[in-house]
Amino acid sequence: MRIPRTRGFGVQSPFAYRFLRRVVAPKSNGTWPVLWLCSNRSLRKEKLLSRLNEYCCEKNLTYVGLLGEEIPTYEELLEHLDISTVLFIDGIQKKSEMKYLWLKLLEGTHRGGAFDLYDCGILFFNQTYYKRVYKVNY
Repeated sequence: MRIPRTRGFGVQSPFAYRFLRRVVAPKSNGTWPVLWLCSNRSLRKEKLLSRLNEYCCEKNLTYVGLLGEEIPTYEELLEHLDISTVLFIDGIQKKSEMKYLWLKLLEGTHRGGAFDLYDCGILFFNQTYYKRVYKVNY
């Protein structure tokens, strides 16, 4: 789905709609910010991470693949995840290890909602959320 033109169509979950509108692509004063049109992906990702930090203030936010550290295995990640965890995975289309980890996490029974932003993914482990993957053209 294309964020600037969605207006919520195709997203039935109130949680997912709020997350897309407030974190992934927030509006500013009724118009789309110039940042949205910016082609600098690293700047857009920094802004996304900033909004994600604000959104997840009381939740456990975990980052994978941002600083080039060693990629954890699926089993290692599961040891540290609970219902309040939000997982941000960078490079899910660039690196084969990240793509494998992302697909393995999507197949798992522990997760709630997931957002595939093509170059990164955001995964919620609260099982009260509808288990669906939203592919967003970010």
